[in-house]
Amino acid sequence: MQSNQAEMGPGSGPEIERRLRGWAAGKGPLHVRLAAALKAAIERGDVLPGTRLPPERRLAKALSVGRSTVVAAYASLAKQGLVARRQGSGTWVEPVGDYARGRAGELATRAQHRLFAVSSFDERHGAISLFAATPDSVAAVGELSAQAAEEIDRVSEHHGYWPLGYPPLRQEIAKRLTARGLRTAEAEVLVTTGAQQAIALTAAAFVGPGEFVVLEDPTYPGAIDAYRQTGARILSAPVGPTGIDLDLVREVLARADVKLIYATPSFQNPTSALMPIGERHRLAQLASDHGTLVVEDEAHAELAFDAAAPPPIAAFADGASVVTIGSLSKVFWGGLRVGWIRAPQPVLSHLGRLKAVFDLGSSLPSQVLAALLLQRADEIIPIRIEELRSRSALLGSLVSTHLPGWSFAEPAGGLVLWTKLPHGSASELAEVARANGALILPGSMTSPSDWFDDHVRLPYVARPEVLEQGVRRLARAWQAYCGQDTRREREVGVIG
Repeated sequence: MQSNQAEMGPGSGPEIERRLRGWAAGKGPLHVRLAAALKAAIERGDVLPGTRLPPERRLAKALSVGRSTVVAAYASLAKQGLVARRQGSGTWVEPVGDYARGRAGELATRAQHRLFAVSSFDERHGAISLFAATPDSVAAVGELSAQAAEEIDRVSEHHGYWPLGYPPLRQEIAKRLTARGLRTAEAEVLVTTGAQQAIALTAAAFVGPGEFVVLEDPTYPGAIDAYRQTGARILSAPVGPTGIDLDLVREVLARADVKLIYATPSFQNPTSALMPIGERHRLAQLASDHGTLVVEDEAHAELAFDAAAPPPIAAFADGASVVTIGSLSKVFWGGLRVGWIRAPQPVLSHLGRLKAVFDLGSSLPSQVLAALLLQRADEIIPIRIEELRSRSALLGSLVSTHLPGWSFAEPAGGLVLWTKLPHGSASELAEVARANGALILPGSMTSPSDWFDDHVRLPYVARPEVLEQGVRRLARAWQAYCGQDTRREREVGVIG
């Protein structure tokens, strides 16, 4: 890792402000706000371990505050174990230790806990879920169930354990990837229990406590949980119209020993960004140059409304620098719980041994059904895409009609609409929405840096009548929330 003796940027006001990102907008005394902003910058990796923070007087001048404010902020960070104050040497960001592992344990699985909570609430109280991007089943799931039962009966004399996956399913996945431009053999495919297990396996196999991982910001919440669970230090990179910001990734790779980059190049969750071929080439080259592993999540790749997504990043990589993961749950049925990992055989063998420790192999009946579905994929997927295209247009129209201040870009594929609030907090709105019978995912839950609390991720996977009723409930919640905001502003005005 580079820059172990480097100060936090050149010490200029604009550079520090960029790293602290609007620190003064918080609540409480100035030194509390500054400490919170510095803590967040350290946790998201904008300020790396071993970095010397600016001298108190210089930072005070750059931020237009008193020196005592910076002194108090640094003291607070030292008390939390985030920095060390060295006599005559300044204030330094501490290496990863017990604090980071504790923080990982505290924050891990928050999205899963939230999902379990809202699912339970949904069942008990009849709330409409606009929370999870889990589609209902295609008709072929029911149609092929009898044929799957016959196949299961045929193989029932076998013990049923295939740690790497049911061979016919591995063959079908390999064919599908090859057709998408990534030449793949059956021996390079590992079947997993959904893409979530695939992500968790890469985290367990390749990342240890204190090691650096780059995640998109925003990104799939389950990926944040999986990599936090390892005790990794997460460095966030913003997502634009063409995917993860590769200029920033290049800078991060130059100054930190990054173990792994997680990216969703095809209809990114939640922004629906699509990475073009040139950027895929570039990311593969960056990973190869720096000896960093790319884990690309292709769960939404086949859900293009118009032009097909480019080939996976692994198609442009040499050697073992890219691992590709995917899911059949997003295409055929959320309850199918079948995912996969594609990697060079030596890497796959390592992942397969690790998966065997977890479960000895995924459910055979689901795999048998998945293989039959893939055999008819060219017939089934266009039907699913037309359904999603229609529901995406409907959801966009509903949001524009009932929530006219909310903004969004029309997705070209995938499963979700990434909406921006005109003001306020999506986390606070989520509580009001729940009271009004609608469950939503605040944007902050998609962010490893806890940003995007002014966004809401809205899936368009539900039936049209459910989408319409859900948005109407959300609109009532938004009106109620805006009324609360107005009352708070008036109370603050009176106090002032």
